Amino acid sequence: MAVLHDLMEADLPPDQEDNLVQAESVSRALAALGHEPWAAAFGPDLEAMRAVVAASAPAAAFNLVESVAKEAEMAHLAPRLLEDMGLAYTGAPAGAMSLATDKLAAKAVLQEAGLPTPDWMGPDWAGADGRGGRYIIKPVLEDGSVGLDEDSVVQVRDAHELAAELAARSAALGLKCFAEAFVHGREFNVSVLSVRGRPRVLPVAETLFTGYPEAKPRVVGYRAKWSQDSFESLNTPRRFDFPAQDLGLVRALEDLALRCWRAFGLLGYARIDFRADAAGPQIIDVNPNPCISPDAGFAAAASRAGMSYEDLVGTILDDALARAGASGN
Repeated sequence: MAVLHDLMEADLPPDQEDNLVQAESVSRALAALGHEPWAAAFGPDLEAMRAVVAASAPAAAFNLVESVAKEAEMAHLAPRLLEDMGLAYTGAPAGAMSLATDKLAAKAVLQEAGLPTPDWMGPDWAGADGRGGRYIIKPVLEDGSVGLDEDSVVQVRDAHELAAELAARSAALGLKCFAEAFVHGREFNVSVLSVRGRPRVLPVAETLFTGYPEAKPRVVGYRAKWSQDSFESLNTPRRFDFPAQDLGLVRALEDLALRCWRAFGLLGYARIDFRADAAGPQIIDVNPNPCISPDAGFAAAASRAGMSYEDLVGTILDDALARAGASGN
């Protein structure tokens, strides 16, 4: 059983180091389930990778690749190669991976599908409505809250001022960015898992912002995710319990997550992120390859649904094998 992950180097930042933790955790779970996993770092030389994978003739590949040559936009090359080889693999297909990784492309898919998502402006002014207001500036091709913190939230008077902020932030980060209308409200994550070929919504999770001063933007940024001793990390707990008055909102989030799953052609497992205010929930991110480390949100949602970590890994693998069998691979 192949376990494919990112190429690791020394002194990695925590968001990249977590990919190896994920691979190690999945490998242990596969071994506990009776498989013989072997891990391989996925590099940009596709013919070399084809030879590495083919040499062991695995029954399937557990695809955990989030970037190739440190480029998130190349992550789709892993499922593309596995598809070309006719090998069963876990997670989203190459097309869905490519669409969702590019947040501007994802915005277009959401808009075309009639799914709620905040207004935005791209580097070429695409999506700009000319209005002022509060925006959050995000990298187009990064995941794991890379490049996000409270300074990412800006207040502008019009589209010209927003374009200037966008250009300045992009230059400071050295990353292509876009601006999205900031929803000053609650944040939710909805994990979706394919079970026997059918998407199942796992318990909805909310990220709470406890102890935040009124002036501090409520953003799940890099520190909240990766700096365990930071104020942001210590004050953004996750919860799965909701009062009765939130049940309508929870149902709406579940429905939107399934609609998003279908719109992107997702398979295996995925996580949809939302912000919600008085106007209702809006989709802010579609992650076709979310982290499934034991301490990550996806595994927490699976645990809340009564699944052990080994159950989760086994379900993901079984779905991939069943999918390959149905397609004749």
